[in-house]
Amino acid sequence: MTLSVIRLSDVTPERVSWLWPGRIPAGKLVTLDGDPSLGKSTLALSFAAHITTGRVWPDGTPCEHDGAVILLSAEDGLADTVRPRLDAAGADVTRVIAVEGVSCTEEDGTRYLRPPTLADVDELTAAVIEHGARLLVVDVLMAYLPGKVDAHRDQDIRRVMSRLSAMAEQTGCTVLVLR
Repeated sequence: MTLSVIRLSDVTPERVSWLWPGRIPAGKLVTLDGDPSLGKSTLALSFAAHITTGRVWPDGTPCEHDGAVILLSAEDGLADTVRPRLDAAGADVTRVIAVEGVSCTEEDGTRYLRPPTLADVDELTAAVIEHGARLLVVDVLMAYLPGKVDAHRDQDIRRVMSRLSAMAEQTGCTVLVLR
């Protein structure tokens, strides 16, 4: 094992690209943190509405990076909660993709869907690229942690988050994690 290093004089400075200027960076990992029932999910779906329609942001700045939105939603029903919230926010629901599961095959050839986790970065990356997603919403972090990740161990969480961050930077898709 070797340590990979880079001299900062070899790094070309770049300006931050923004989904919502000054508030939500493009191609970065962003955490929306707060107590339960404060409206984090509703706010995230409001962001989705602006991105899927290219509508101006609430402060009047243009949404210059419109596109699809991918949702990992563990706590709210798609039909009775998520879709009505998106409709109320004016989203283009043809550009909102909800992840239902990861397709797997048993040894006998039987196919089934298993619940997704944040260990499925390759599959999430493929979905982001396929759909041209500008935003991936993870609602909520704890529901999508892989089985062997200890949520109380900083090292475990950093390992998961670093892979998501790398995916965001690689694809230009902002990853919004609700916590």
